[in-house]
Amino acid sequence: ARKKTADLRQAMENVVVPMFCNTSLAATEDQLAKLNKLLSLWESKKNNYFDDGIIDKLKQPSTSWSEYQAGLVAQFANAITPITTSTKQTYDNYQAQHQAFVEHAKNQIHTIEQRKRAIEQQLMAPAPPPMPPSM
Repeated sequence: ARKKTADLRQAMENVVVPMFCNTSLAATEDQLAKLNKLLSLWESKKNNYFDDGIIDKLKQPSTSWSEYQAGLVAQFANAITPITTSTKQTYDNYQAQHQAFVEHAKNQIHTIEQRKRAIEQQLMAPAPPPMPPSM
């Protein structure tokens, strides 16, 4: 029975930090008050639900949540790395295509502006003198 209690306690400690911290970060003022009351209950020495290390993590939800996420990234790096690499390559390809399109569009605009200027100059040029009447 004692072994099962220790296992249960360990299982609780593994999930309470990420659950509590994530909830704290998204909580309203009323919810934060309730979470702080729960933390005070867990922190009291007579209850001894969690050890001091866990309580310290619960008191710093932002830091603890970041550490939890970093731990997951490290733990699952073998699965994450190929996906991240593939996504980055796809993004880089889209970015290169976009830049090529932007350059093409700029060149088209430049060509059209040159044609427009040439036409405007032709229109502003003085009309040729009239031809003398032929007899």
